[in-house]
Amino acid sequence: MRRVKSLVDTKALFCKNHVKLPKKIDLDSELKSLAYLRKKHNGDSHHDIANTLEKIATAYNDIGDPNNYLNYSLEVLLIRQQLSKNKVNAEILSSLFHIINAYQLLGDSSNSLKYALQSLKISYALYPNKNHPNIANAMNKVAIAYNDLGQHENFLQLSLEALKIREDFLGASHPDVASSYNTVALAYRKKGEMQKFYDFALKALEMRKKLLGPEHQDIATSLNNVALAHRSLGNYSIALDYANEALAMRKNIYSNYHADIVSSYDTCAILHTDIGKPQKSLELLQDALTIAQKIYPPNHPKMASINLNLAIAYKDLDDLENFLKYSFISLNMRRTLYGDKHPDIADSLNNVAIAYRNLGDHENGLKYALESLNMFREIYEDKDHLDIARGYVNVANAYHSMGDIEKFFQNALKAIDMSKKLGYWFNTLIATVLTNLAICYKNLGQLDYYLNYTTQALAIREKILDKEHPDIANALYKCAIGHYNLADESSFFKIAKKSLSMFAKIHGTENVAEVANLFQAMAVFRFKANDYESFFEYSTRALDVRQNLHLEAHPSLVVSLYFVARAFGCMGDPQKEEIYLLKALNMKKVILDCHRIYISLDNAAELVFENTPGVLLDRKEERLEDSLERRHLVICHHPDCRSRCVELKTGLEREGYKICMNQSDRSAKSIESMFEQIEMSSAILVFMDKNLNEDRSNRLEILFAAEIGIPMIGIKVDDDFELQEWLLNLMVDRKMFDLDRVKNFDLFIKKLAREVELIRI
Repeated sequence: MRRVKSLVDTKALFCKNHVKLPKKIDLDSELKSLAYLRKKHNGDSHHDIANTLEKIATAYNDIGDPNNYLNYSLEVLLIRQQLSKNKVNAEILSSLFHIINAYQLLGDSSNSLKYALQSLKISYALYPNKNHPNIANAMNKVAIAYNDLGQHENFLQLSLEALKIREDFLGASHPDVASSYNTVALAYRKKGEMQKFYDFALKALEMRKKLLGPEHQDIATSLNNVALAHRSLGNYSIALDYANEALAMRKNIYSNYHADIVSSYDTCAILHTDIGKPQKSLELLQDALTIAQKIYPPNHPKMASINLNLAIAYKDLDDLENFLKYSFISLNMRRTLYGDKHPDIADSLNNVAIAYRNLGDHENGLKYALESLNMFREIYEDKDHLDIARGYVNVANAYHSMGDIEKFFQNALKAIDMSKKLGYWFNTLIATVLTNLAICYKNLGQLDYYLNYTTQALAIREKILDKEHPDIANALYKCAIGHYNLADESSFFKIAKKSLSMFAKIHGTENVAEVANLFQAMAVFRFKANDYESFFEYSTRALDVRQNLHLEAHPSLVVSLYFVARAFGCMGDPQKEEIYLLKALNMKKVILDCHRIYISLDNAAELVFENTPGVLLDRKEERLEDSLERRHLVICHHPDCRSRCVELKTGLEREGYKICMNQSDRSAKSIESMFEQIEMSSAILVFMDKNLNEDRSNRLEILFAAEIGIPMIGIKVDDDFELQEWLLNLMVDRKMFDLDRVKNFDLFIKKLAREVELIRI
C-alpha cells in the first residue's frame, strides 16, 4: 500500500509551493489514463486511480461542471477510505475539500456543512497543535457553509480565525492569506459592514496581483468582489469598471460555460440596472441564464439569484407582469432550497412586495414587505443590518402607497438612521424613501423639510447614476418645486434650467408635463418681478406644451389659459385677455360638470406643479347640485348705478330671492369668485346705462354668462344708452325691462319675478 507523504515539513511545503500556479489539466488525456488504470488494476481500488479521478474532478470544476465535479470527488473519497481502512490522512481531507466545494457550487448547503464539519474534525486530528493551513481551510469551508445557511455571525467568526492561522503559519503575503482576506470581506458584506467589506476585498486583490501575475482566476474573483464592494458604497461607475475587467479576464481563462462567467454577467447586469440601463442588464442576465441552465440544476441558488435580477430588470423596463412573475420564481426556488427562514428568502419576499405595490395591489405589497422585514429582524436578532434597513425602506414605501403617513414616517426614519450608521447611504432605495419623506412633509406644509429631503435624494442620485439619467432630471424637478414653494427665485431658475435641459435630451421634445410646469413656475416668478415680457413668454410656452399633451379639457390647461389671459392683460391686449380668460372659465366649468373636479384659480400660483390641479368633490359637496343655491340672481352693474340697484335688490328680496349685486355681496375677493357666483345663478340682470360699455368687469361677466348659457334679462336705466355690437348680439331675443319708465315699482317687481320663474322653469 502506498504510504502517505510525511507531514514533518509541512510549513516549508506550503510556503514554497503554494504560489506556483497549477497547470491546466487535460481532461481527455486524464479520462484515457483512468480507463487504462482501471484495466491495469482490474477495477480494484488504487492510489493512482484515486489521484487520476481527483484530476478529472478538478478538470470538470475548471470547466464549470459541478455535477461531474461532485461525482468524481465522491468516488475519490470512497477509494481513499477503502485504502486507508477508514484511518484519517491528508488525502482524505483533500477529497473532503473537493466534495464541499462541489456541494457549495450545487447549492446544497446542508451537505456542504456536513462534510465541512467532518473536514474540520479530521484537520484537528491530523494537526494537534491547531495551527496549520488545512485547519484554516476546513474552518473556511465550515464558515462558507454557515453563510449559505444564513448564519452570518458564525461565518465572520470562523473566517477571522482561519485568517489568523494562515497569517501565523504562512506569513503576511501568500495566496491562501489573500483567499482569507477575500472570505473575511464577504463575511463583512453579509454583516452589512460595507467599508470593511471594501477594505478586505481590496487587500485580497492587491495581494493576488502581486503573487499571481496579471491574469488568474483568483484575481478575477477579487476584481468581481471589489466591484461589489464599490457598489455597496454607491460608487457604481467605478464598480462597473472592475466588473467588466473581471468578466473579460474570466472569458480569457475559461470556456464560455463556466460558473464564474455566470457570476460576472450577473454582477455586470446588476450594475447596469443601478446606473439606469435596464435593457443592457436584461441582455446580460439572459446570457447568464443561458449558461446557468447548462451547468446548474433547476433549483440552485445562482438560478434563484438570476431570476431575481431578471425581475428587477423587467421592473425597470416597466414590464410589471414579468417583474411579479420572476420575483415569485426566485421566491419559490429559495423556499425549496432553504426552508422557512433565510436571508435570500426575505430578499425575494421584498421583491414580491415591490412588484405587488407597483401593480397597485397595496395590501399584498404591505403583507410581503412586513413578512420580509420580520424575517430579516429574526435572522439578525434585530441588530443593525443592511438587510433590515432595506426592509424598513420597503415597509415604509408600502405604507406611503396606502396613505398611512404615521407608519410611513416611523419606518422611513428607522431606515434612514440605520443606513447612516452602516454607511449604506448612496443607493436608490434611500433616495426613494427620502423623496417620499419630502412629499409627506410638503403635504404637511413643512416646506423647508421638503427641500431638505429632495436635495439629499438628488445628491444620492447624482453620485450613483449616469449624468443624463431620467431619475436625476426628476430629482432636479422636485428640488425646483422646493425652491419655488420657498420663493427662492435664483435657486429655482438655476435648478429648473438644468432640469429642462435634461428633460429635452432624454425625451427629445418639450412635450413633457414637468417641462410645462417649470415654464409656468418661471412665468409666475417673472410676473412677481414685473417682467411682463418674460411672464408672457413662459406662460405661452407652458400653454403650448399642455395643449400638445391634452387634446381635451384638462385641469392643467385651465391654469395655463388663465395665466396666458393675465399675460395678455399685462401686455396691454384686453381683447385677447378676455378670450383666454373666458376659455379658462368655460373649461373650468366643463371639468366641474363632467368630472366633479373643482379648480380654484384664486390659488393658480399654488397649482403650477400639480399635473391634475383640482379637488375631486363628493356628490354631497358639488356646488351646483343644490337647486336652492341656484335661486340667487346676479345684478351686473356699474358703480354709478348702485342706488338704483339697491332699490331693485330690496324689491326682489321681498319676493324671496337672494341677490348678489357687487363684489362684497358675492364674497368676491377675486375675479374667479365673481364668476363662480354667475355660474351658480338662476339669471343675470344686466343694468344698461352709458357706463356699461366701458366697464371691463361687467363686460367679462356678461360674456361669461352667455358662454355658459346663464339666462340674462336687460334692465334699462338710461334712455340715452345704445347697445354696442358685442352686447347687441348677446341680447338678441332676450327680455328687456325699462326701469327708467316704471310708474308702479311693486308691479314692476312682480313682472320681473314672474319672468325669472319662467326662465327657471
